Amino acid sequence: MSLRAAGAIVLGLWIGVFGSASAAELIERREPCADSSPLRKPYFGDLHVHTTFSLDA
Repeated sequence: MSLRAAGAIVLGLWIGVFGSASAAELIERREPCADSSPLRKPYFGDLHVHTTFSLDA
């Protein structure tokens, strides 16, 4: 058996065992923060600065 075939078998078994969970089972449920108010804490301006090293500049 070639290394490529062995890798494909291992990958198939891995996906079969660990890939069966749905997205809903993987989401962790949490209570909202006590002081959560997205409209009262706008973040803009100097808190998001681009430099020459920024990947999204």
